[in-house]
Amino acid sequence: MTEELKQQQQQQQQQQQQQQQLQQQLQQQQHRDTHNLEDTPVTENRVRRYRLAIPESCGTTAAAAATAAAATAAAATAAAAAATAATAAAANADGNATGGPATEQTGHRRRVI
Repeated sequence: MTEELKQQQQQQQQQQQQQQQLQQQLQQQQHRDTHNLEDTPVTENRVRRYRLAIPESCGTTAAAAATAAAATAAAATAAAAAATAATAAAANADGNATGGPATEQTGHRRRVI
């Protein structure tokens, strides 16, 4: 029976040692990751690609902003044209309702560019 106890204790000690080694390895890896102690070509390439991508994304953002501004200007122009048409229609309706002469538009169209 004492022999079995000794074997169990040895197994427990071995397991504890293995766990300690694994914990140490994990801590070392975490330390390397947090402090970037490994300057490998792979990490250097990642940094280089990131730095190169920054101006590219800024250019893309500027293009998107320019497109949005153009779309906003076009929408404002269309809204102004619609407001003008609505005003003309209202004036025409007022003229017809009061018995006055109806305003006619013959051959004159506004062209919105």
